[in-house]
Amino acid sequence: MRRQRCGTSVIAVIHDLDLALRSCDRIVVLGGGGGVAAQGAPRDAAVLGAIGDAFGVDVCEAETPHGRAYAFFPRATDE
Repeated sequence: MRRQRCGTSVIAVIHDLDLALRSCDRIVVLGGGGGVAAQGAPRDAAVLGAIGDAFGVDVCEAETPHGRAYAFFPRATDE
């Protein structure tokens, strides 16, 4: 989370994707085997793509008067 002014870091495991994307300076997405699938700023396309792949969702982002917001939609399956 944003703590640069104090010179400290916080490592958090957050499964609330919207909260993580809005609150964190850097995101690390783990793949199915536990390795790093992507890491970077929340707005990085690779990070958003890895989140979509890991959770089976399409990630939509929008700028609002209150800041950036994210919505997640389940991907269609071939059932």
